[in-house]
Amino acid sequence: MSRPTVEKSILHLVLAAYQAWGHVKPLCNLAARIVKSRPVTVTLVTARPFHERVDQELARSFEENENHFRRRIRVVAIMTNEQNPFDVQGFNASFSELYKKLADEEAVVCAKTGETLEQLNSPDAAILGIFGHALLLAVHEHSKRPVKVFTWYPGSVAAALFMFGPAGPNKGGDLSKEIEEETARSGKSIVEAAEEYFFGKHGIKGEIIRIPGLPPMYDYEFYPQDVCHMYQPGFGVDN
Repeated sequence: MSRPTVEKSILHLVLAAYQAWGHVKPLCNLAARIVKSRPVTVTLVTARPFHERVDQELARSFEENENHFRRRIRVVAIMTNEQNPFDVQGFNASFSELYKKLADEEAVVCAKTGETLEQLNSPDAAILGIFGHALLLAVHEHSKRPVKVFTWYPGSVAAALFMFGPAGPNKGGDLSKEIEEETARSGKSIVEAAEEYFFGKHGIKGEIIRIPGLPPMYDYEFYPQDVCHMYQPGFGVDN
């Protein structure tokens, strides 16, 4: 199947999220809504194994008479550690290299299809996954002019309030400072301390948590099972 030709437009928006389908799938839907609402070209950056799935998800967002909108989205796959999706160092490096070319208004190559995608005007804005601190740094480093950056958080607002708001483990304080204090107090690494805060091993007291939109819950009910260790260097927490 031939690839759609991108329609050049005034604004250029870059979308990117790490290789978690729960984050990438709704980002595809957002891209479709954006191009239907205004004359924007979207460069949607994804991990190489997700390229086909992204294409399929985008196809679901357009009717047969909306091909002119679909042509405004170009999907660019980049290289990652395909054996371990939680190791995002490869994604970070590949995104930085790709974004530099976009900022320099150069053509880019898709790591999945091998296609060379034509040069566009440098990005005007970027929407980056919530864990993509390194992606944000790459945009700041390589942009030749001011670029607006927005955080993509495809999750429950109630969950964000619990984790980061006044009802959360940090009681509305400075989370980074509290993690650093816990590190100094316990001798644990900053990664271990961050995991305890985010995965409920710290501060569970059997208290009732009240969050708008949810029924009252005990604090331990937010952690029904153990989870994998996701905080590797570069994934949300910097060493």
